[in-house]
Amino acid sequence: MQMIKICLFSLVLLGCSVPPLNLFKGSSAISQLLLPSADSGYTNLRTRVISSSQEYKAFLTGIDTQRDWEHKIEFGMMIAKAHIDFRTKNLLIYRHPSTRGTKRVRATITASSDNNATIQVEEESAVLPSRSAQAFFYKVSKKISKVTVRSKKRVLTIKNSTDHRAVVPKECVAWFDGCNHCIRGNKGRALCTKRYCKKKDSFRCIKWQ
Repeated sequence: MQMIKICLFSLVLLGCSVPPLNLFKGSSAISQLLLPSADSGYTNLRTRVISSSQEYKAFLTGIDTQRDWEHKIEFGMMIAKAHIDFRTKNLLIYRHPSTRGTKRVRATITASSDNNATIQVEEESAVLPSRSAQAFFYKVSKKISKVTVRSKKRVLTIKNSTDHRAVVPKECVAWFDGCNHCIRGNKGRALCTKRYCKKKDSFRCIKWQ
C-alpha cells in the first residue's frame, strides 16, 4: 500500500506520463469526474475552483496529509489520471453541505452554454453515513463564467475564476508557470503565452515588483 502511495505522488509531482482514461461524463464545456460521491475524507474538502496546475498539485499534496479518508489512495490515483489541461479547463469541487441524518443526493448537469452551466441536486431515499460527506468534481471550460448549483433548499452560484493571483504572489509581475511565460495585465489579470507542453517544469517568478 505504501508503495502505491509513493508511486502516485511521484506521478503527480514529478510529471510522469499516464495513459489517458475516460473518467468524465458530460459535454466539452462541463463534465463530471466519475468518482465516488461519498467518503469520510470529503469532510476535508470545500466548494472551490482550481484553475492552475500549481494549485492542483498543492491540493493533491494536501490530501496526502489529511486523515479520516476511507479510500484516499484510490481517490488520489483516479483524480491524478484525470489529465485536466488547465490552459483551457478548471477543476470545480462542489462539497454538498451535510449534517447528521442528511440524505444522499445525486448531482446532474442539466444545462450548459458558452457562459453558464447548471447542476441540479436531488435527494435520494438513502441516508448518508454519519462520518461521510458528499462531493462532486467537474472539469469546466474556462469560457464558462459561472456554475449554478440548484436544489430544493438553496441556489448556489460559483464563479468559475481563471484569476492566477490566487497562486502567484501579488508582488510577482512576470513569471514562468512551468510551461508558459506570463505577465500581469490590466487589473492584475494574467496574460500568458499559449505554448503546449507535454511535461511542465516548476513555477518561478521572473520579475518582482
